Amino acid sequence: MGSRGVIILTVLSVASSCRTSPQLMGDSDKFVPDPRGEPQVMALPWVEGARLAWRVEERFSGRLAEGSGVSSRLLIVDATWNVTGVDGDGGASVSLTFDRVRLDEEQPGGRSSFDTGASGTSGEGTPRVERLARALVGTEARFEISGDGRVRGFVPAGPMDETSALARIGAMPRLLGSAGCLQALETLALLPREAVVTDDRWTCSDERTMPYGRLRIDIDLVYRGRVERDERLASRIDFSKRLTALDSVETDRGIAALQNGGAKGSIYVGRGAMPSFSLIQRGSATLELRSFGRVGTQRMKSSLLISLSP
Repeated sequence: MGSRGVIILTVLSVASSCRTSPQLMGDSDKFVPDPRGEPQVMALPWVEGARLAWRVEERFSGRLAEGSGVSSRLLIVDATWNVTGVDGDGGASVSLTFDRVRLDEEQPGGRSSFDTGASGTSGEGTPRVERLARALVGTEARFEISGDGRVRGFVPAGPMDETSALARIGAMPRLLGSAGCLQALETLALLPREAVVTDDRWTCSDERTMPYGRLRIDIDLVYRGRVERDERLASRIDFSKRLTALDSVETDRGIAALQNGGAKGSIYVGRGAMPSFSLIQRGSATLELRSFGRVGTQRMKSSLLISLSP
């Protein structure tokens, strides 16, 4: 397999404790031999009229090396994909409706928590973030997607004009802005565009601007074979991600620069008649922060779960 450029979701930022942890990277997968040994095509079988559940769950924790308290965040976004049309090349038109947003964040100065599925407001945290998250629920984004996961023609939901502006300066979770949402959708583009056999490898790369600077992202992927997962048959892909800083960025806290960062994870593609996809990842990063002549180091850990299912 070769290499190609693709937009990759990067989830390394200050924030979240794992109250419950998803099963990561095939800890209990049972591999199922393919008796025919035929190359496998990872095309997603889009079906017009299908309604699919989409969930993105981000968890982070970060600590300054100088000994300050831990900052943490758990963000869960639930949405529904409505497949409104399918073309002759295996692609689909999709409208995405945001159903629910949950945030639980702790900083040394206090806690922020809300659930748009609950009535009323939480009375905790940042009212603007909660207000915009609630405004997002029930709105629609639209896009087209190919059988191998490439997204094009993304039209963000209306409230994302404001959430995107805040996300760019780190005042709103990136996932609630148009750029972060699109990046989450484009994780499906990590699928191989050619048929693969066990141990086939391919690479993806991209450059992206984050709140702490511009990064180069390189991903190595390998097809591991068929597995039984949650009593269903799926194709498993393992990956490793490397982050390289291209420049730093000046923030209201000073200058932030990535020292090192990376992640490992697995992708599962269902082998049924309806599209099924999940990505599970663990990552870490170290940032250098410079402010008023002082230099500090911030170490972060993260986990990510993205799932699309009938």
